[in-house]
Amino acid sequence: LLLAHTRLLVIRPEIFGVLSFAALILLCQLVQRQPWEKGEPIPDAPAGSGRLWAAWLGIPLVMIFWTNAHGSFPVGLVFLGCLVLGRIVEAAWQTRSFTGVFSDRTVRRWIILTQLAAVAVLVNPDTIDAYIHALTFGSNANVLDMQEWRAMQVGASEFPRLLASLLLLAFVVRHSRVVFRPAHVLLLGVFTIALMFNIRIAVWYAFVFGYVIVPHLAELLARKWPMPAPVPEHEVVLGGGVFGRSYIHTLVCVLMFWLGFALSPSATPLLHGTARTAEALYNDETPLRATAFLRRHPP
Repeated sequence: LLLAHTRLLVIRPEIFGVLSFAALILLCQLVQRQPWEKGEPIPDAPAGSGRLWAAWLGIPLVMIFWTNAHGSFPVGLVFLGCLVLGRIVEAAWQTRSFTGVFSDRTVRRWIILTQLAAVAVLVNPDTIDAYIHALTFGSNANVLDMQEWRAMQVGASEFPRLLASLLLLAFVVRHSRVVFRPAHVLLLGVFTIALMFNIRIAVWYAFVFGYVIVPHLAELLARKWPMPAPVPEHEVVLGGGVFGRSYIHTLVCVLMFWLGFALSPSATPLLHGTARTAEALYNDETPLRATAFLRRHPP
């Protein structure tokens, strides 16, 4: 959130792309196991078949929604492509064989999932032209004049946050016992380079940064504050026992959900009767009067 708050706090169609990217990352986590520690063998893919079916169905559906909601859907395909290449590198290192790479079921699974995602993009009114529109949109003269489509500069507000994130990443990876996976190297490299050429990539970089760094942070925190040993099931009593089960986490989640809903524009008419004005909803720099003028006098 700190890396891309200037974009996440603005009401714009891109928020549908952000939602889709978050859903895609969650579904990808169903396909792969947790990162392994240094010295352990490379794990094959995932757990139960139910989680796999959720990914097989969910990833194409997310890409269909994403394509029809916002033109940033190529970000999802780049993300999947990095996971594919990363797994190929892992399999090649493990098998030391070209044929062994493509006999790896996890490699095949990621390739098929990526192909399904690429085909799912075609389910839109423009079909294959959606790719063309998405890839050529950035070359529009009006777009090139926008600040957020320009290259990263030292004076940009995103530059200190980018630098801080890379320093934090270097520190965490240096002290973490979790292997830095090839896919993570590719993701950070691709999205960091893209961010240097286009400030607009900040929001997607923020998601990738979180995806990469969280396993390392979890391992460091687990060493700093180790969890208590699990209690045998027969010793845990509902409402009591060693830990004394509590619903506090559920209540906190419900509270956070309610706060998000209560503060959203869609909840205002339901809770207060009157919707907020456009001046209250949008940033001070949003050209509301220019938009109203152009609606009255179409170019």
